[in-house]
Amino acid sequence: MKTIEVNHTRLAYTQEGQGEAVLLIHGLGASTWMWKHQKEVLLQNNYQVILPDLRGHGMSHKPNTPYNINTFTEDLSQ
Repeated sequence: MKTIEVNHTRLAYTQEGQGEAVLLIHGLGASTWMWKHQKEVLLQNNYQVILPDLRGHGMSHKPNTPYNINTFTEDLSQ
């Protein structure tokens, strides 16, 4: 997994394939692992797949601050 610093938080993500980009965002309490099967289908169909771990999830940093949909949105818009 790669990491990127966004809004003072280190976010982990994977980016695979070539072609039109598809961003798969996991739900609360999950991480990029939940997209394992969908990722393979998309890659086989020539899409670029971007899988971020939201802050506080998976391999991303877990800052001691509240998490909310607005913060997740701000992180992903960067």
